[in-house]
Parts: sequence; C-alpha cells; structure tokens
Amino acid sequence: MHRPDLPLYDNTAKVGLGLWNLPAVAFGSRGVAAVRSDVALLRHTARRTAMLVFGVVMLAIQAYVFFGPPPASDKAAAATALIAYAVLAVVIRALERRTVP
Repeated sequence: MHRPDLPLYDNTAKVGLGLWNLPAVAFGSRGVAAVRSDVALLRHTARRTAMLVFGVVMLAIQAYVFFGPPPASDKAAAATALIAYAVLAVVIRALERRTVP
C-alpha cells in the first residue's frame, strides 16, 4: 500500500507499491484482505453475526479514512487513533471470548 518510502534497512533501500496514491485500488485490496481474514475467522467462532457486523464496521471505518476529510490536526488524528485502537481492542476481546473448539 505504501508509497515507495517504506525503508527496508537503515533508511536506504525503500519499497512500496504506491497504491496509496490510488485510494480506490488501495481500499479494494485492503477490503479483499479483510474479507478473506473474516471468512477464515468465521470458521472458528461461535459469534458469527457479531463478527460479520464487526467486519462491516471496520470496512466502513476504513472507507471513511480513505475517502473522508483529512483530520483537523496531527494531534487530533493521533488522539482519535489511540482511542479507536483501545475501543476496538476491547470489542475484539469481547468477541473472541466464546470460540468453537
């Protein structure tokens, strides 16, 4: 996804496909990866409906990030990301508690 700015070693050799410059293609490839992982996860969970809803919500958040307005500031973006990570971690923990053996 990254622009050719992702350093491999010591900030000299940089790689990236540049898909970030094509939001629809980047979103589509991330969406495909998310759906594939959700399908694999649904085989091992007892809460299929909840996991499907969670997957749709995650895709909606990703769509907003890709196509929505830019954040008001760097601090606002950082605070939003930290809060979102914490909330999503709690939700994931709640969803994974009951699994099919």
